[in-house]
Amino acid sequence: MIPQIYTPKVVQGIELFYGELLTAYDQFPTVRNHLAQLALRLYEGIQNKIHPLYSELNNYNQSFIGMSVEELMTTEITQDDCYETIAQEFGFPDWTFLSQQDQLNYHLPFECAINLLLKGNVSELTSSLTDHPDLVSMRSPYGHRATLLHYVGSNGVEFWRQKVPLNLAEITTLLLDHGADPTATMSVYGGQFTTLELLTTSAHPYEAGVTEEVVAALS
Repeated sequence: MIPQIYTPKVVQGIELFYGELLTAYDQFPTVRNHLAQLALRLYEGIQNKIHPLYSELNNYNQSFIGMSVEELMTTEITQDDCYETIAQEFGFPDWTFLSQQDQLNYHLPFECAINLLLKGNVSELTSSLTDHPDLVSMRSPYGHRATLLHYVGSNGVEFWRQKVPLNLAEITTLLLDHGADPTATMSVYGGQFTTLELLTTSAHPYEAGVTEEVVAALS
C-alpha cells in the first residue's frame, strides 16, 4: 500500500512551480549553482505573480517576514531579493555567504534518503540505510545542517520538503533503530533545535494527526 502524504496547499504549489529543478542535484557542480537557478526561477515566478511563491518571501526573507501575500504582490521584488530568499530558505545567513561556498556539494544518497523519508517509503529507505549506514549521522549541505531525523519535524527545513507521510512514526522508529541521534540539533530560527522541539512546534504534523505518535516514538 502506498503511504498517504499530507502536503499543505502552499507546499503543493511551490513543488508544482519548481518541478524537477528541486531535485536536479546531479546537474550542477555545487550547491551554490543549484540554488542560484532556484533563485532565478523564483524571480521569474514573482514576475508572473505566482501566488504560493510569496510564502517563500514572507517566511524566509528577513526584509519581508510578517508581510501579507497581498502586500508583497504590490511590492517591487528584485532579483537580489529572490537570491536572499533562497539563501535563507535553505538555511544560509544570506546570499553573500552562500556565494563564497564554492566547495559545497551534494551527497546524492543523502538527498535520496530524505525524499524516500518524505514519501513514507519504508522498504526503500531501509535498504538505503542498510547500504549506507553513515546516512543517519550525515548532515545536509544546506546552512541548517539538518540530519535525516530533523526532516521528521517538518519545520525549519526547506519549504518544499515540509510534508508529512502518515506513517511518520514508523519512519521515525526506523531512523532511530539505525542509530539516528534524537538529541542532535539543527541551526534554525537563530538557535539550535532538536527534532522533538521542531516537531511539537510545527503545524503540519499536527494537521496530519501524527504528532502524538511521533512524539512517543522519539521519547
